[in-house]
Amino acid sequence: TRFWLIGLGLPARVIARLLRECFDVAANRTDILQLTAQYASRATRLMQEHFWPLAQDADLDEIYIEHLPLLIASESRALAILKTSMQEECTVAKWSGFLHDLPQLRRTTSDRGQAIRGAIAREPRLQTHQSDIFHPKMLLRDELRVVETRCYALIEKEAHLQHVLNKTRRRGRDCRAAAARLYKVAQQTREA
Repeated sequence: TRFWLIGLGLPARVIARLLRECFDVAANRTDILQLTAQYASRATRLMQEHFWPLAQDADLDEIYIEHLPLLIASESRALAILKTSMQEECTVAKWSGFLHDLPQLRRTTSDRGQAIRGAIAREPRLQTHQSDIFHPKMLLRDELRVVETRCYALIEKEAHLQHVLNKTRRRGRDCRAAAARLYKVAQQTREA
């Protein structure tokens, strides 16, 4: 239970409290922090022994934690994290050192970051590198949401104008103005 709670990334105080209150197990924050360090050390050794030598494909990226870059290599299909490294800065040299620990790496995927691309260019063993789809998709997501919202608004307006046109026809009134507005909105909807 301790292992799974630590693996979930819960804070040590929360884990200790859960163990005490839910499982009636004596636990404190210090014990949890010591176990976390032991698990992290053991996981690193397992990764170095079994995962790093065999990794052929990797997705590369960095995330920032408190303004420090965490370099990440994850397996492309399973998305399992192969290697991480907290650095002071994100440079070509740091990425080159990071990639050096993955001797069988042949194919990589990453965003268009200059540090990653510079490190990959220095590695002759890397046969293939391609830009990922995730980062452009995330950048376009907000723009696409605006377009989608506009399209649905036009569709609703077109439906409303169609209702107004039908109502005007049923009453036997002149419906040329309503038809012109409907035609204009229908054309905008098709274009959007």
